[in-house]
Order: sequence, then structure tokens, then C-alpha cells
Amino acid sequence: MPDVSIVARGPSSLRMRFRPGLVGPPLAEDDYATQGEAEAGIDTEKVMSPLRTKQSILVNAKSGTWLQNGTGAVARTMDAKLKEFSISVKDFGAVGDGAADDTAAIQRAIDFAQTFSAGGIVYFPRSEPYYRCAGTLNITGHGVTLEFETALTKLVFVNGALDCISVDGTSIGSAGVYNITIRRGLIDHSGKTGGTTIKLYKANNVLLDRVQVNNAYQPYDFNFVNNVMTYFCQANIVESGQFALRFRAPGDGSGRSDVLTIINSVLQCGTTGADGIEWDGAAHTLRIFGSSIIGARDAFVIKNTAASAANFPSFLYAFDLEVDGTTRKVISASSGRQINFTNCDLFCLSSASGPVIDVSPDTGASYTSSWRFDGGRISGGQGVLLSYNAKNLTVVGVTLAGGANAGSGSAPAIAIGAVASDILISGNNIGSYWGTTVNHSYAVTVASGAVRVFADGNNCFGCVTGEMQNNASGSSILLGGGINRLGVATKSFLGTDVIRTTIAGAVQYQIINDATGVSAQAKWTLSTGTANSFRSGSVIDNSGAPYYVVNGGGAITIEYNDVDANIWRSNAAVEKGRLDTLGFKLPTGRAYFVNNIQVVGARDTGWTAMTGTGSKAVLAAAAAGTASAAYTQSDLQSALNRIAALEARLRSLDAALFTHGLIGV
Repeated sequence: MPDVSIVARGPSSLRMRFRPGLVGPPLAEDDYATQGEAEAGIDTEKVMSPLRTKQSILVNAKSGTWLQNGTGAVARTMDAKLKEFSISVKDFGAVGDGAADDTAAIQRAIDFAQTFSAGGIVYFPRSEPYYRCAGTLNITGHGVTLEFETALTKLVFVNGALDCISVDGTSIGSAGVYNITIRRGLIDHSGKTGGTTIKLYKANNVLLDRVQVNNAYQPYDFNFVNNVMTYFCQANIVESGQFALRFRAPGDGSGRSDVLTIINSVLQCGTTGADGIEWDGAAHTLRIFGSSIIGARDAFVIKNTAASAANFPSFLYAFDLEVDGTTRKVISASSGRQINFTNCDLFCLSSASGPVIDVSPDTGASYTSSWRFDGGRISGGQGVLLSYNAKNLTVVGVTLAGGANAGSGSAPAIAIGAVASDILISGNNIGSYWGTTVNHSYAVTVASGAVRVFADGNNCFGCVTGEMQNNASGSSILLGGGINRLGVATKSFLGTDVIRTTIAGAVQYQIINDATGVSAQAKWTLSTGTANSFRSGSVIDNSGAPYYVVNGGGAITIEYNDVDANIWRSNAAVEKGRLDTLGFKLPTGRAYFVNNIQVVGARDTGWTAMTGTGSKAVLAAAAAGTASAAYTQSDLQSALNRIAALEARLRSLDAALFTHGLIGV
């Protein structure tokens, strides 16, 4: 980077060379020719310039004018030029020796920056050992930036239970304060008994950029905020029972929070009993990318303190999040809607009793819904990995495995609660931990009362008792095939490989007999959940005596007790649709029907006698014709013979009349 030179002309000469640094404004080096020049340079030793190209600048030290060397440059006062630079806290009396209280001096610098409508940069030059504050620094105006020269420029608070840096837009109005930045620096408050390191209230467009918070009682509290971002930040909390970060809104519904983005940041709780993120009330859209929560008691506490429809947290999108060393739960949630964890590693210490993730309903479970875990891992602990008792859960492509110290068969991996509904669990690996089989009783259990649960296509390697356990009495519960656990392979009724250690005792797919009065039968029961809305039928065989059985809404009846194999019937003893009967003689009393019309019937040696006075008169009409009362086949044949003779006589008569010309052709 080229240097920048300033040459002063006047009673004494001063040459300063600006060397732009890697971070922060460039600092000036002095090259004094005389004692007077050195004295003149005392006040300008730390002059800073944003210039980034080599320039010559002529300064009239006597008149205090500044002239940029270039075509069109105009003379300006030194005062105007220097005000373009950052506002140094040392300009207002900050010492930075670790002994003096710099609170008032730093606050004066902040207040001065707030006098400008666009705000200003309050600059902390590096100082040894650190800046010391015994009070609270308050930002109440727009556009203020606190900028530390280096990442290790240190600001130490020794203010007991007071907040450290407070950004509060209450005095501005309902919109609050805008465009606040804290950049670099190390903020420490060892020995504090309360308060928050960085507290935001009614603040918008806030950026925490590469800020490190050490030994915090509570690092961050964001309440009634909009568009806040932490970027490459680290916070270390040491106080049990507190939160590393609070994202919330007023419980009375007077305001809401929107959009907190956490990028490549770390919340280090140090297994001190502190929790990670508290998310409460009408705070919406929490986005987390590539970040970590380490050593928390509960990594997430998601709740709705106000317990009202207008105050519930919603929209969490976590990608590549690491939660490690949690001592109690990764997630403890009594509220939350539209919660998404994608390719995240969610891990409890093996000593934690669990559940690792606990999602329970709030008021009527009406605001807890739409959770999704996609890829990644849920593991550790000694109990249930995922306990879900709310609406709409999707778990796909996740590895779920308990801690190595869990008791054998002590708990399922996934427990679906009694008020849960609309659950999809598919394509997961359930039951192995770093290559070691562990001790879940079942992969999935479903409590009585749950509805619309679908679990299928999961690899349940390592479950002790079974793959799926359905205790629900409701409808639409499908716990399907494609699942296995350690042992010897057998076949399930679906034909898929179901691997089990033993088949002694209850099995997951049961063959039952609940037909009263009917001999033993194999039956698979289906239900739509509405009485008599589903009918299924089957042909069963009992020692050569087949039966056709119908199951309608749980009521099982015998339709026909004389069923022949491969025969469909609409009425007892009447065959329909048996195609192979066409090539054979029908048994006595059998017939073949098409569209309920008999087209093939039994063939006997004689016809059934006709009856009725009208029919008898027809047959007796022929001359000399007689017929018995029974109208047998011989009677009919006699009548036909007479009709044939009569027809022959008529033809002879017709020919004679024609011959004598009495009739024409």
C-alpha cells in the first residue's frame, strides 16, 4: 500500500508519513527536523487519514488551512478536515491504563457522535492494558459505531450488576434507533453479579462484527429489535441459570422482534449451568449459519411466556449448527412454529437423562407445530432422543443414537406423544453410536391418542425390543416395513427383511383371530377410523369346509358357508363368474349368469309340465287333437305332427286352385 505524505509550511516544518494498517484507520509517523518541529508534532502524532493513494498535501500550519494537491482542490480549515476522521475516545479524556474509570470519557465521545444526524465512529485506539468502565455506556441515537483498533483492544467492565453497553431507542419514538455497529474488540466483565454485556431494546439494523465477550453474566439480550446480525462473534458465559443470548419481544404484545441472524458465531457456556438461546414471545425469524453452542445446560429454550395467540416464536432456520456438550437438553420447547434444523449436529453429554430434544405443547398445543429435522445427527444422553407432543413433525435422513452409557432398553429413540398429529419419520438411521449398538427399546413409539403418524423406511439397527410400538387407539397410524434391528433375518408379512434377535413374546406384525363362532383364521385388519366405512372379505378354509367372511367396521359375519374355491357369488348356492365351469357340465341345480340373466342352466331329460287353461286350449285347437292334463312332451309332439300335416294339405289346395285358374301366382 503506498504511503501518504503531509508537508507543513510555516515557522516550523513538519513531515508526516501515513502508513495504512491492516485493520482500522492508518496511523501517522513523524519525522521531526527540529525541537520546534517535534513540539509542533505532538498534537498530530496520531492523525488518521482514509487516503489510500500516494498524495502530497500542503498544509499552512499558521493559518490552519488544508489544501489537497490536485486539480480542482479547494482550501479547507484544519478543523473541518480533522472532523472527517473518527472520534477517538482519547480525544475526550479516556486513559486506557486499566486503573482510571473511562466511563464518562467514552460516554462523552458517544454523545458527540450522536450530535450528527448520520452518527459517527467512536474509535478505541489500542491501549495497555485496557479501558476500564465502572458504569454503563448508553447509545440512544442513530448511526453510532463503536470501533476497536484490534480484536484484542480490551474494554473491561467492573460495574457490578449494571448493563455494560445499552442500545435503547425509547427516547426516539416508536420506531427506535437505527444503524448501530460494534466492530472488533474484546469486552470483559469478570466478577459481575448481574446485567447484560450488550443489551438492545427498540433497536434496528444492528451489526456485531467480530466482537468477543468474555466472562459474561449474560452476554446478549435482544428485545423489541429488527434485523440484528452477529458475525464471527464469540461469547463466553460463566453464570449458572442465565442465557448466553435472549431473543424476545415484550410479553404484553406491545411490540415484536423480527430477524436475528447468527453467522459463524460461538456461544460458549462452559458447562457452568448456563443456557444457550432463550427465544420467547413474538420474536420471529431466527437464522443460524455455521455456528456453535457449546457446554450449555439447555442449548435452546423456546417458550411463549404470555401464552397467547399473538405472542409465540416462529420461523427458525438453522444450517450446519453444532450443539455439543449439552448437560441437560439440546432443545426444551413449549412453543415454536416453523422450526427447521438442516444438517445440524445436536448432541448431549452421555450423562444427560434426556430427552435430548423435548417438544411439548403450550396452551392447547395450538402454537407448537411444523418442526423439521433434515439430515445431521441427534445423539447422546441416556433417554429419549426426540420427544414430540405437538403438531406436524418431519424427521428425514437423520442419524439418531443414544449415549454409550444409556441403560439397556430404557427408552425409545423417538417418542410420539398423546396429542401429536401429522408425523412423518422416514429414511433415518436409528440406533447406532459411533459404530456401537446402543440401547433404545424401540426406534419409534406412538402414544395412545396420537393421529396420522407415518414411520417407514428407517434403519433401526441396534434397538433392543423392537422397531415400532403403536399404543394408539386412533386411526391412520402406519408403522411400515423396511426396518430392522440386530439379529437374524426373517420375513415380515410384507415380504421385507425384518431382522430380530428373537421372536419370543409379542411381535410387531401380529396374526390374530377375533371372529366369534368361526374356526381359526388368519386376518389382517384395516380401518378408516369410521364405523362400518370399510369392508373387506376373504375366503377361509376349515378342514375342507370353506367360508366367505366379511369384515365391516369391526363386525365380522359369515356371508356363505358353502363356498367353493375360486367361485364368486351374489346369493348362496348361486355361482357367478367362474369361467372354468364353461368347459364342464354344471352340477344339478347350477347355472351361469351374465348381467343377472341365466344363459346356461341345468339340462334334464324332460321339460317341466306346462299348466294353465290358456296353454291347454292352444294345444287342443288342432283337429282331433287331444292333450293330457299334464301336457307332456309327447302331447306337444302330437300337436306338432298335426300342424305339419295341415301345412301339407294347405299346399296341395293352393296348387289345385292355381291349376284351375282360380288364384294367381
